[in-house]
Parts: sequence; C-alpha cells; structure tokens
Amino acid sequence: MPVGTPPTGVILESAFTNIREAAVNHPFSRPYTRLPGYDWIFLDTLDANNIYFESDKSIGDITVPLLMLHAEDDIIVPIQLGEKLYKIAQKHRPKGNPVEFISFAGSRGYGHKHIHMAPYLDVILRDFIL
Repeated sequence: MPVGTPPTGVILESAFTNIREAAVNHPFSRPYTRLPGYDWIFLDTLDANNIYFESDKSIGDITVPLLMLHAEDDIIVPIQLGEKLYKIAQKHRPKGNPVEFISFAGSRGYGHKHIHMAPYLDVILRDFIL
C-alpha cells in the first residue's frame, strides 16, 4: 500500500473516551479518587503535560467503517467507556459510515487483552473487512 493511502476501515479494541475518564476508572486509581487533591495531583498533571487521548473528540473524524470490540469483564478499561465512545461515534460520524460495537461476555474471561482468543473473532473480522 503506498504511503498516504487512507485505511478502508478502523478496528478499536477496549477503546475509551479520554484519558481522564480512563484514569478515574482504572483499578489502581479508583481507591484514591475520593481523596482531596486527587484531581490536582493526578488528572491535572496529565493536562499539564498535554496528555489527553481524547477519542471522544476525534472519533467523528474517522470517515471509514469503524468496528469496536470490548470485553464485558475488562477491568482496565470498563466496557461503559467503550459503550460511551460508541454512542458518541454514532452521533458524530458522517452519515453512511457504519460503526459497530461488539461486546464479549464476561463469562468468556477475555478481560482487557484476550479478545484475540475468541473462537469466532475471525468471522467478525472477515465480515467487517469484506
């Protein structure tokens, strides 16, 4: 594929809205979120260093078909953040550019990084690509 050729589709796995929401929902930071100064010490430090990862603001710029995959038992990026981003994508993407969200049952045990083990993932990807 020549340099500068746009993709024909985008696949996101365990996507989140933005780094602030992801940080607040991360299992390591969750116990500290109610402490005084949490926002100032942690979240404002991200802002001060220009770390935003604002997928919620840029998802509308994707003009090709979009497939989002998320495991219900993902504790690193809770599925609620993926679902929220999906709803934003549905609302803000150009008409005629499909967006699909596929969740994987928590009973499968895929968590944050094992969706690749889904026995039917090849069918999902093939259907999206073709």
